[in-house]
Amino acid sequence: MLLYDRFDICELDPTGVKPAVVVTDSLGKERLVFRLVDLDRGDDDRAIDPTRPLLLRAFSEATKASGFYHDVLGKQQAPEKIVMGNLAYGNPQKAKNADVYMVTKSTFVDFPNLWVGPNLTTLTQISDANPQQKEYNWGTAELVTWTSTDGVPLQGILYKSENFDPNKKYPMISYFYEDLSDGLHNYVPPNGRNTINATQSAGPPASRARSSTRSRRAASASRTGTRLISTWRTRRSSGFRASPRRSSR
Repeated sequence: MLLYDRFDICELDPTGVKPAVVVTDSLGKERLVFRLVDLDRGDDDRAIDPTRPLLLRAFSEATKASGFYHDVLGKQQAPEKIVMGNLAYGNPQKAKNADVYMVTKSTFVDFPNLWVGPNLTTLTQISDANPQQKEYNWGTAELVTWTSTDGVPLQGILYKSENFDPNKKYPMISYFYEDLSDGLHNYVPPNGRNTINATQSAGPPASRARSSTRSRRAASASRTGTRLISTWRTRRSSGFRASPRRSSR
C-alpha cells in the first residue's frame, strides 16, 4: 500500500509485518511534493505492479517549478529526475501501443498547448490553441517572499502588466487566500465572472478590434489605469502590514 504525506510517498504493509518505507527517500525535505502518475487510465486493474518503475509528478513548494521523476519500489534510493522546469505540466498520457507521450505545458503567459514525444524530455508542440493572444497586452507573474511580523515566511505572486513602467506608481489590489501562490505558472484566461482575474486586471488589450464581452471588460478596466494584483500565500492575512493604494474596482 502506498500512502502520501505532505511531500513524500510511503510504502506501508497493512499487516504490520514489514516496516514502513519512504519510497521517495525523504527527498520531500527539499519541499518537493511527489505524487504518482497513472499512465494506464481506463484499465480496470488499479493495482500497481511493484516490478515496474514509478512515474512521479513533482512540484516545488519553494520555487513553484514542476516536472517528473521516476523511482522503483524495493530499493533504498532517491527518485531520479526526468525533467523539472519553471512551468506547469499537465497530466501526461501515453499511447497504449507505442512509446509516445502527450502532455500540456503552460506558464502565466503561455497557453497550455499539447506537446508530444518519445519521452517527457523530448517534446514537440503540436497545437496553437490561442494565437489571438498576441493581439493583447498580457502581463507577468513574479514570485515574491517575505516574513510576516510574527516570523512566518510567506509567499505571493505579483502580477504586473506587460507594459509596466517601474518609474510610475500604480494602484494595487492585495488578494489573500491560502495557497494561491502555488499557481504561479498557471495560465489564467480572461473571463466575465465577478472574481479577481489576474490576466484581465494586469493589462488592457493592445488592440480594440475585437468587440467580445471579454475585450469590452478589459477595455473598461484600462480606463482607470493599469493594475497590479498581488495574491499572497498565507493562512493568516494579519501578517501582512503593507498599505498599498487600492483600486476602486
